[in-house]
Amino acid sequence: MSIIRVISCEVFRHELDYICNITSKTTDSVFLNQDLHQQPDDLKQCIQDSIEEAEKAGFRTIVLLFGYCGGALEGLVSTKAKLVVPRAHDCIPLLLGRQVDRTSHDEVDTFYLSGGWLDYASDPYKKYLELVDKYDEETAQWCVREMMKAYSKLVLISSEICPAHHYRDAAHRFAEFFGLSYREKNGSLSWINSLIKLREGKDILVFQAGQKITKEYFP
Repeated sequence: MSIIRVISCEVFRHELDYICNITSKTTDSVFLNQDLHQQPDDLKQCIQDSIEEAEKAGFRTIVLLFGYCGGALEGLVSTKAKLVVPRAHDCIPLLLGRQVDRTSHDEVDTFYLSGGWLDYASDPYKKYLELVDKYDEETAQWCVREMMKAYSKLVLISSEICPAHHYRDAAHRFAEFFGLSYREKNGSLSWINSLIKLREGKDILVFQAGQKITKEYFP
């Protein structure tokens, strides 16, 4: 039997599949639909249900591959297993392999894409394609531009698992449609790899059985 259950947002599927294939630890992964992020309470309930399913299956170590994600982790608890969680507010630092200062000039007004986002998740451009079929051009344009009005920059995260050249055309199409500047950043598997290998560190939180996850752990 696998000794670790990983409950992950689907945007990490590429990275997690790769790491689990090369790690010496035996892992078992469950992926949750990224669209759940649109309703943090629904996402929280889905993660809690997945934790309880893992407990019933006999797992005593559960890795949650999520950021705090607008409170989606608040109050989550396992009564039988320890929870290993990244000290991250969202998924972007995990994909980059480092903490991100969202107040810096480079980060303000920046929308990120990755291979996992483009392959598995919803995004405003995909939403536009859905809406234009369902309604009309004007309505579809208004809806998605409202979603993107806070952004002026697009960054594509490139990694050894999801190199930029595989996704550049899609990312350029996204940037051009919304009138965003475009650049690329190198990502890293280091943080996710440390989580899966259960390495201790200041950016990895461990909650013992019965200990609730709370916002205070995510400064």
